[in-house]
Amino acid sequence: MSVAILIAHGWLYVVYLFADFRLWSIMRWRPSRFLLIALGGIIPFMSFVVEHRMQKAAMTTHHELTAQQSREKESAR
Repeated sequence: MSVAILIAHGWLYVVYLFADFRLWSIMRWRPSRFLLIALGGIIPFMSFVVEHRMQKAAMTTHHELTAQQSREKESAR
C-alpha cells in the first residue's frame, strides 16, 4: 500500500510540474520563476508560500498583458 502512495505522489508531482510549466509559459516569466515554483513542490510546506506569491504575480502579469492587448487593439484601429 505504501508503494502505491509513493507512486501516486510521484505522478502528482509530475502533474504539478506540468501545471507549473503551463503557467510559466503563458505568463512569459523568466526561468527562475519556473524553478522557484518547482522547488516549492519539493520543500515541505513551502508550496503554500510559493503558491500565494505566484498567484499575486500571475494576477499582476495577467492584468498587464490584457491591458497591453487592449492598447494594441486600440492602436490598430
